[in-house]
Amino acid sequence: MSKRGGNCPSTVAGSTTKAELKGGKIMLTITSDDKDAILAIQRRTEEILKDKTANAAANGTTHD
Repeated sequence: MSKRGGNCPSTVAGSTTKAELKGGKIMLTITSDDKDAILAIQRRTEEILKDKTANAAANGTTHD
């Protein structure tokens, strides 16, 4: 992923990010009322997960 932070779902204009600790895990919830922002959040999330999965398979790790 070439843009790193620029692809973060939390940076979508009009989004709100909430973080909470549940069962020792950090849970992020990124929301918006704008339909275009929702699509952008979903697309960016899918890209990040795809990249992390590919890195884990190739390197055995998911850390940046």
